[in-house]
Formats: sequence, C-alpha cells, structure tokens
Amino acid sequence: MQKFKEIFLKLGFIIVYSTPLSWASGFHIVMQPLGIPFSQFFFVQLIYSVLSNSPMYPLIGGALWFLGYSRGAKFWEKDYRSKRRDVSNQTLGQTLGGGAMDQHTTNNLNSIFYEHLVNALRTRMSEIMRKGQLGPFEQGDIFMFINDNLTAIVHIIEVGNGVVSYQIRGLEFKGTICQEEEQRAILSRINRDQEGMPGFSACEEPCFPGAPKVSLLSAKDMITLRMHTWQVIQTGVKLRTYNMLENKVENLMSSNDERKEVIVLYVRAVLFYVIHAQQLDSWIGDASPFLEAFTRITDRKADFDPMFSEKFDPDYDTEIGLGGVSFKKFVQIYTPFIDYFIDERMKEKNSNYDENKKLNIQKLAYLASLTARRALASFDGSNSANSLRTFIQKVHQLFVGDYRITSTNDEWVFGDLSILDHCIKPAIGMSLSLYQSKFAAEDVDLPDVVSTLIKYDMVITHESDPKWRESIMAEEAAELFSLRKKVQDKGGVDYYILMLSMRDIEFNIVKMNREGVRALWSSQQHELLYLGVEEAERGSIQNMTYTLRNICNSCMDVPIGYPVMVSSVTTAYW
Repeated sequence: MQKFKEIFLKLGFIIVYSTPLSWASGFHIVMQPLGIPFSQFFFVQLIYSVLSNSPMYPLIGGALWFLGYSRGAKFWEKDYRSKRRDVSNQTLGQTLGGGAMDQHTTNNLNSIFYEHLVNALRTRMSEIMRKGQLGPFEQGDIFMFINDNLTAIVHIIEVGNGVVSYQIRGLEFKGTICQEEEQRAILSRINRDQEGMPGFSACEEPCFPGAPKVSLLSAKDMITLRMHTWQVIQTGVKLRTYNMLENKVENLMSSNDERKEVIVLYVRAVLFYVIHAQQLDSWIGDASPFLEAFTRITDRKADFDPMFSEKFDPDYDTEIGLGGVSFKKFVQIYTPFIDYFIDERMKEKNSNYDENKKLNIQKLAYLASLTARRALASFDGSNSANSLRTFIQKVHQLFVGDYRITSTNDEWVFGDLSILDHCIKPAIGMSLSLYQSKFAAEDVDLPDVVSTLIKYDMVITHESDPKWRESIMAEEAAELFSLRKKVQDKGGVDYYILMLSMRDIEFNIVKMNREGVRALWSSQQHELLYLGVEEAERGSIQNMTYTLRNICNSCMDVPIGYPVMVSSVTTAYW
C-alpha cells in the first residue's frame, strides 16, 4: 500500500508539472508533446523508481524525466543547524563598519524568528497532531506553516508510537519575485476559502422530497483545484511567538522638525540615565572625577561648537557671543525634566540633595548632553541633521555603540568612562523608542510620561548583540526594539525601526506533495552539482505556483538551497 501511495504521489506531481498550465515558454510547448512517444519508457522508470526508492526529477523544464540513484529513506534528513553570526563571533570592525548588517546577514538575523518558532512548535506540536490539524501524516511528509511574514517548512522525519521527529526550514521574509508570487498564491487561496469559494451552483429545488440541496464547483474551479501539488489543510492555528513590525526611518524623519524632535528626546533620555545612574552620588560629590569640568561651567558658559545650531537645539543661546548652547539656556529649557528626575531619585533612594549637589547634577547633565549631541556630528563637523541620510547613518552608528571622542571639550568623560557606557550610549536607542511612542499618542513632552516609558520593560539593542538573541529565546521581554540596516541588491541602504511584541500569531498549514518536493530537490542537485549550472535565472528557480518550485528549491540544504535557518532534528511527544 505504501508503494501504491508513492506511485500516486509521483504521478500527481508529474501530471501537474507537465500540464500546459505550467508551460513557461515556447520551448515547453515544443518539448512536451515530443516526450509523448517515450511514455512507455517513462512508466518503466516510474515503477523502478518506486521499487528502488529513487526520485524521478524533471530536466529541461519537465520535458524529460530522469531517474535518480537509489537512496535511503532518510537521505534528505541531515541533522544540522544554521550558524548565526553576531558580535560574539565577528570582529569589531565588521560590527561597527556595517559588515554585520549586510543583505546576507539580514537574512541571518531573521533566523532568530524561526528559532523561536521551533520552540513554539515543540510545545504545541503534540496538541496540533492530536487535534488532527495536520491530517493523516507519516514519515517523509512535508508541511508548510505560513503567514504574512514567516514561511516555515516542517519536514516529518520519523513517526513512532507517540513520538515524532521533524526539522524546520525557514525561508526569507522577502525573497525573490518568484517566491513572493508563490506565497501570494497560497495566501490568496486561503483568503478565498475563508470568504467562501465562488463558483458554487446549487439546485434550487431538491431532486426528490427530503433530498439535500447539492452545491457544485464550476468545471473550471474543479480542474484548477486539482492541478496543484499542495493543499491547504488547516487555517488559524495559533502559536505564541513574536510579531515583527517594520517602519522605514526615512518616512518618520523626513522634515527638520522631526529630526529636531529626535535630538530633543535624545537629550531627555540622557538626563534620565544620568540622574538615575548608580554612580551619580560619586559623580557629584567632593571627590568627583569631573570636578575640574564643573568648575569651568558658569551661567555665562557656552559651547560654541559649529555642530550646534538654533534650528535643532532649543537651548541654543543667541545672546552669548557668537551663539552656542549655554548652561543658562540649557537649565531654563530642561529644568522641568531635571527637577522631576531628581525628585524621583530622592523618593526611590530615600535621600536628599542640597542646592550645591543639585547644581552639580545640572552641570553633569549639561556636559553629558553636549557630548551626546556632538556624537551626531557629520565628518565635516556640522550637524548631521541637516541631511536626512547622514543623520540616519549617524544614528545607526551610535545605535550599534560606535561612540568616538573627537573633541577636546568631551575629554571630561575619561574621568569615568562608565558614564559613556551607562548613560550616553543607551540614550540614542531610547530616543528612537520615545519618538516611536509619540506616534502612539504618548505625550513625550511631559516628564512623568518620559520616565514611565523609559522604565517600561523593553529590550532596546541592535540585532547583533547577544542580548537580543537571549531575550527572544528566553522570552524575557514582551517587547523588543531595534534599528535595522538593510543593504539592497543594487547597493542602496535602507534603515528600519524594528519592533517585536509577543502575541498569538495565526499560521496556516499547507501539505505539500512529498514526492514532488524530493523530485525538485534532486533536480536542483543535478543542475548545480553535476551539470554545474551557474546562471542566476536558471529554469529551476522560475515561478510555478502549481508546484511551488521556487519555495521547494530554496528550502533545500545549503549550499544548494538558501534557507534562512535549518533547525536541528526536533522531537515532540504525543
């Protein structure tokens, strides 16, 4: 019975693959009919392939079918997992220079979502199987879990008495045009089924009394539904995992006023981290490492760095000298936030600060804000906010932790570099988070709102930081925030604000013809390894929604395929 089933699976794939619906060019129109005289030999091949457990795979667009060599039942189930790259296994130059955030690594960074999906499936797989949401399954079956973002291939490797082993292969979030067309065909089928399949024709009157009304598909829909090697078997399966939302940074900071708002929030975040720092008491005491810098600050003190301008700095004082950021104007603008944060700290620490210490806090906050803003300077020393692209590049540079002290006015931080690590560096990420919260109707001009948002349990870090991976895999945070750099195929660079939130995500389950998938894998292996085909637009990667040819080929083992992530063999008990 198993061999008969394998014959039907192979025949079903071959018929769909050879149908005129899949003819992609005039070449197929000529070659397919020429293969008819060889049909007798074809059936001999088919019988032998079933008896010897050999795949039959298409060559030259399906006009000819080759017989692969015999192989074990679990030939394709290789137990390995994809290697992830982050700052723990890269050089500092790769991380700071952008090498860690190129196009290939972007796909590598997306693999974390599939790794989390593996954990989510490990806990839910037994329930899904017991409920029959996979339908009848056996060793070798291949399913696809798909939604708007994730496309995961679940390969059933072994089925025993109450135990099942499987492997997950994750595809690109946004792959080739062919892959997106095939994914769109699956999702459109799902939406069509949920809305009610059009084309049903029902008898108005029963054929005889008591007979039910009969609803039939049109002939076209019946043929169309049959001519696929995949089938949607379940919709709305919920798995608890992270939902990803991307916002293009260019769309959020296109105007000067918007970039000014980011800088202002940057300063407010610096104030919060400085005043709530554990080392604050030692920084403002009599033995402060910054005491010499404090003594140089007076009400008339101003920083005349050309980096600062009235257009982007609200504390820019035009009444002093040539104009600069003065201590007096800084205190005048940011006093509501400084006083609120000081009061908050005194309540939390059950302590009190006299006027002299409060003045030192103001001076320290002033120095820290200048250093933080000066880090946004472009290479010519001007404010990077004058140019949208330059500003975003500098923000990303600071977000990954690339702070460089280039001005003598900022050398005061060498008294205690922990203020740079704990107060200034995290402020840029928090400023982006606060800016994003503004679009969610949060009033970030109120000190209590800013304080509440900063204290909220959210992981803010770049994706190459091991903390990002650890937080996702351990599910320590309900929300995560990052800034992603994407290098496009033509060399262009785009930046995206990335937000993750833990929630129940709906997946749809698609069952694929396992013999069809193995046939396409064999064809891909034959073309790339044995024939040495190197053309980027080879026939095997062209769009074919009826057999999902591109998706099948892309999920094959590296280096023949290009999955984002391949998990180790995972076992679930049911």
